[in-house]
Amino acid sequence: MLSEATDFISVIEINAARYADVPMFRLLARGEDVTDTLTYGDLHERALRVAGAVQEATPPDARVLLAFQPGLELAVAFVGVMLAGRVPVAVTPLLFRDPARLRAISANAGPALLLCGDGLLDGVRAALEGIGAGYRAESLSGILQGGWDWRHPGRRSESVAFLQYTSGSTASPKGVVVTHANLLHNLRQIEAKFGVTSSDVSVSWLPPYHDMGLIGGILEPLYVGLQTVLMPPQYFIQKPLRWLRAVERFCGTATGGPNFALQMCVDSIGAEEAERLSLRSLRLLFTGSERIRPATLEAFEQRFRASGLCKEVFYPCYGLAESTLISTGGVAGKGYRLHYHSGLRSSYVSCGTSIASQEMRVVRPGTGELCGEEEVGEILIGSPSVTGGYHGDKARDAELFHSAVGADGSPRRLLRTGDLGFLQDGELFVTGRLKEVLIIRGKTHYPQDLEEAVEALDDRINRGGVACFAVENESTEGLVVYCELRRRRRKEFVRAELAAAIAAMLGRLHGLAPLHVGFLDERALPRTTSGKLMRLKLREEHLAGTLVEAAETLSSS
Repeated sequence: MLSEATDFISVIEINAARYADVPMFRLLARGEDVTDTLTYGDLHERALRVAGAVQEATPPDARVLLAFQPGLELAVAFVGVMLAGRVPVAVTPLLFRDPARLRAISANAGPALLLCGDGLLDGVRAALEGIGAGYRAESLSGILQGGWDWRHPGRRSESVAFLQYTSGSTASPKGVVVTHANLLHNLRQIEAKFGVTSSDVSVSWLPPYHDMGLIGGILEPLYVGLQTVLMPPQYFIQKPLRWLRAVERFCGTATGGPNFALQMCVDSIGAEEAERLSLRSLRLLFTGSERIRPATLEAFEQRFRASGLCKEVFYPCYGLAESTLISTGGVAGKGYRLHYHSGLRSSYVSCGTSIASQEMRVVRPGTGELCGEEEVGEILIGSPSVTGGYHGDKARDAELFHSAVGADGSPRRLLRTGDLGFLQDGELFVTGRLKEVLIIRGKTHYPQDLEEAVEALDDRINRGGVACFAVENESTEGLVVYCELRRRRRKEFVRAELAAAIAAMLGRLHGLAPLHVGFLDERALPRTTSGKLMRLKLREEHLAGTLVEAAETLSSS
């Protein structure tokens, strides 16, 4: 029985027999037409071949880097490395354009092998030579040329299933160690919270290298047996309408993404196009990864009401790589709930209640004292989904993971998430990141609140394209604001006029006089692969003077 499985290898074996002929994955390689289909049986057969070849090429428990374009090859390789009893580490091919980041991940993971798509091998090998990696790189087809003989690796629940490198929105990426027990517990919680079954059809454009894209878009479908339509993320970014058209075409019942993705749909899909869409098949639209904005949910609901979308399909949730994926979620089919926090003078979206077997606390940073109802503090969680920590980084483990006494009096290992929020009637409301909170002249500000105010000020500013951070030196401290300009409105850009309007609004509403207001091209702000703003990296670039700001006089093209 699947409920009795203690490792993901057992899940694959059980479901390969149960769903052998089910078209598990369909790939829209260019965003629109199906270019490849993979049944569960095909995936299992191909993954076993990969597993046998990887066992021949690597020692037990070795790490294997996987550098593939988003697609079915990555799914086959990832499952194959797991079946081999090795530890897969999925990385984006874009990593090989960033020597410093590649060197850091390679040094931390210590892989014995790198597998990549056929067209990437020459570039990957050149990049590895450039950083002196010292490990072997092979294409997937190349490693399969020899003979293979798969041997069951005999995994245990506490064995490492894979490493997932965090997206790095506030720091350098860290390799989170996910065990089979962590993975299975979290997959079961997603199944229970989302209410997904093998009759569902998922549509995912999310980057398939970690978090929502990997676990939600590939591993959860393999666990539940649901069919999934995969779209490379760049084709969503180029034209968000492709995502919703895929939902319509394949009668998708479950899909989702971060807040910025919903906002991109609102900004790029007009009312007439929305009327021609049908989203009536959709029953679950999850959103998480970054703070969820009430205005975005309301705008999305209003824009696509003509498409048959109803409020009840929205599913805000909260999670993080260190908890495998999901930590809280609501009740599927109930929609979203807003709560106005009088102290913060802002409305927040409920991210639901805890997953099963999880203890969640909100504590005062520094003291660890429990916060009262609606008091903002750091979110701490402890559950079987909370991972073993960071690969090769015991110092960081000691900083973020600590022992505590649970509500039932038993020992409990709790994770400091670094996220801020409050509880109200047992539901979690996330307000921001601890490291990104702005303290200016003794007053606390959340960057997201300031960014939303700036975005709403003028149509020339790109939605989701504002970032705020604080700077200080010996003589002053203050706010810095950077805004992306919408491509279609660039011809109307007058720097002094727009900067003055932003400064006046921030002074009037928040009592802040920004030290600098800068303007960048659309999509120029640094973001993670999952689309989250990297405010701390932007701050570093600002202080280093390396940002290229938008020119004053521009054509409309």
